[in-house]
Amino acid sequence: MTRHKNLTLAFAVVVGMALCFAAAPSPVLAGTYKVYSCKTPDGRDAPTDGWFATGFATFSSFANNCQNGGSMQVVLGGPAQPAGSSYVGWGFDTAGPRIVDYKIHRSGTSTAIGHGTSALLYSAREHNDPSGARGVDYCASFQGCLGVGTPAAGAASGNLLHQSGAQLPSDLTAWYISVGCGGFAGYSCNPLAGFTNHGSAYVHAAEFTLVDDDAPQVGSVRGDIAQSSTITGTAGIAFHASDAGSGVHRAAIEVDGVEVVSGTPNRYSGRCVRVGQAGTLNDFYFRQPCPLEQPVELTLPTVTIADGPHTVRARVFDAAGNGTTAFGPKLISVTNSSVPVLPFVAARFDPDQPRRQSTDYGRRRTLSGRLLNANAAPIPNAALRVHETIARAGAMRRLVATLVTDNLGRYRYRPPATASRDVLIEHAVSGASTTSSVIVTSRLQLRALRSRVPAFGRMVLRGKIPSERSLRRVTVEIQAKSGRRWKTVGVRRATPGGVFAFRYKFRRTARASLQFRARARRSSDLPVLPRASRTVRLKVG
Repeated sequence: MTRHKNLTLAFAVVVGMALCFAAAPSPVLAGTYKVYSCKTPDGRDAPTDGWFATGFATFSSFANNCQNGGSMQVVLGGPAQPAGSSYVGWGFDTAGPRIVDYKIHRSGTSTAIGHGTSALLYSAREHNDPSGARGVDYCASFQGCLGVGTPAAGAASGNLLHQSGAQLPSDLTAWYISVGCGGFAGYSCNPLAGFTNHGSAYVHAAEFTLVDDDAPQVGSVRGDIAQSSTITGTAGIAFHASDAGSGVHRAAIEVDGVEVVSGTPNRYSGRCVRVGQAGTLNDFYFRQPCPLEQPVELTLPTVTIADGPHTVRARVFDAAGNGTTAFGPKLISVTNSSVPVLPFVAARFDPDQPRRQSTDYGRRRTLSGRLLNANAAPIPNAALRVHETIARAGAMRRLVATLVTDNLGRYRYRPPATASRDVLIEHAVSGASTTSSVIVTSRLQLRALRSRVPAFGRMVLRGKIPSERSLRRVTVEIQAKSGRRWKTVGVRRATPGGVFAFRYKFRRTARASLQFRARARRSSDLPVLPRASRTVRLKVG
């Protein structure tokens, strides 16, 4: 059996005064950015930039339904397909940037065979060829493989193909999935009994991480920030930026090492706007999301800064996060003695949820909202710090995470649901903060070592309080049901890990059906609100 190759592969705030000189880019490490296709990780429809149908075969049909909740698909039909000349599928080409990681939800079928032939379904890297180092996965009907994944499952985990790092060639810029008839020339494939086509291939969702090796280039810097050693009122700076890779995405002014002005010079008809998936800083829908050439103009409202000397720097970033210093750092004196000094950065939080919310143990809730300025406009790319204080006696507040607001000023944080806690999210530059109390409830776990105990035998109940490790042993009441009421029949102290046990030897009960439950006494040292366990039923005799 021979495997065959397929055929083909002005963001404007104010205009400054004129002063021209060139600024060399500072050295940076290569940045990366993500490109989503067909579906985002949270299930939204996504464009299919960079994808193309590949190959030709009689009775083949292509469809791209990604914008309508579907997938990219190709079906190879017909009564017969000649071996080696009927490969069809879908390919993705980055148009230059290297792929260093990909997650593709794909599936397909391989449902034809013939004398000296077999249906083939395969994916390949860089070249549309299942053989050698470029082949990824390979399914042939003559080997008993009739499919990969489940087409109806879409972007489910069972359809995921994930490769990164050393698994990938260093020059990877393309990926393919194909279906066709392989075998000896002159022979043909026919659908297997019970099937109406030769095979199919589907791409349900894709996420490529691309490398941008180059930082933006800057020239023609001008404006009063660049020209003067003293600034007052509203000061401007302008320059021309270019980028050979992902494009010019963001520009910023830093004062004393803190970004006080930041924005996207050109949204590029919406292409140059981050998708904003949780935990991802640079993610887009397009291979080249931002413009390669862009004039940049920034203004600094100096009345938000105290009078005196300050170090000012202007920077520009591409979509992969590579940054170049366009100007500075330069020591500039701010003089606004006749102008009232405003707060350095006015900001406030606008949470999406109430300040207090409850959840079950292990069920995490998302804390989200927006960071707004004094004019209720979003503050993008702002660094936030997250502190937590566990609801336990003597617990200290801890810094647990840092966040960055997206281009709409939004933030998201999901605290663990293992203990009640106060979550403080703060914007260090302005001093603004928001606090949420997350109350975690926990049902005690209780089970009987045996559900039936012999007459005059010994009963053993074991349980646990799901929670973060408590500092003191919690008191647990073991209760038995008597009529319609619960009566405490024993008290136990749980270990610091929340484990407890209760043993009882029946001396007078020879034949009975009993019900038990466990209930914890509330403690300031227990970081959950405990609920009584479910009823455990026990037969004696």
